[in-house]
Amino acid sequence: MKTVLLVTLIITTFLKTHLSAQTTTPSAEDFLYAIREVETGNCYDAPTGSCGEEGAYQFKKSVWAQHTNVSFHEVHTHYSDTVALAHYHWIIKRLKHAHITPSISKIAAAWNCGVTAVIRGKIPHSTKDYAERVSNLALDHAKNRMLETYADNR
Repeated sequence: MKTVLLVTLIITTFLKTHLSAQTTTPSAEDFLYAIREVETGNCYDAPTGSCGEEGAYQFKKSVWAQHTNVSFHEVHTHYSDTVALAHYHWIIKRLKHAHITPSISKIAAAWNCGVTAVIRGKIPHSTKDYAERVSNLALDHAKNRMLETYADNR
């Protein structure tokens, strides 16, 4: 029993210390989790932002309407996850069309300040900080997901 616990501890420690951006790629789910955390602390019924953004992802009405015909009143429900995923893929498509590799930080920057600013290389310092926070959270979420999967499969 002690040997099994020791081996489990060694493997878990190894995974925690050696998982990196090179070996762990955050998924869309990881990215969207990080966006919700940074934007609203994962609160679907968050207060309206300073520029009229609403919901867990702090959508503007124009962005919402770009991806769905469903009423903007649904922005405070889990339906917003569907719209967020559509927006995530739309950003990736736009970045690729501009011959930009869509890293998590570039997708996050585009989410925050717009795809055009990222394509033009005109990313404000505050957006760079935002993108770094999102990247770190998404990577941590991906690592934790991998560790949980490993633990479940033991």
